[in-house]
Amino acid sequence: MAQRRYLQVDPDHRLVADELEADWNQKLRELRQAQQEYEQQRATDQKQRDEQQRQQILALAQDFPRLWNDPQTPQRERKRMVRLLLEDVTLLKGQELTLHVRFKGGATRTLTQPKALAVPELRQNQR
Repeated sequence: MAQRRYLQVDPDHRLVADELEADWNQKLRELRQAQQEYEQQRATDQKQRDEQQRQQILALAQDFPRLWNDPQTPQRERKRMVRLLLEDVTLLKGQELTLHVRFKGGATRTLTQPKALAVPELRQNQR
């Protein structure tokens, strides 16, 4: 608004123009100061929030087995938990099963299991 008033003043009225220009410059200084205060407060809030979130994540990581094994946890939530933790999983079939797991943080793990017997082989061994 200060800028608009300044631009509308007649150049012949220099005292009015000077007063409006001073008002405009004051508003610009106030705006810069408000922006700086906002950025400082935002950085402080972000730092506090990051520390709070870090503590919540650590608490959740320690509670993960309890949450996973809780009968009250629905399968939908277990799937969400897995999606949050895993980036991808690769299964290789050979003489044995090899499972490559890549976690969201970049860590990897390789698991190997002997191949399961086919159903006819299972029944053949039972006799």
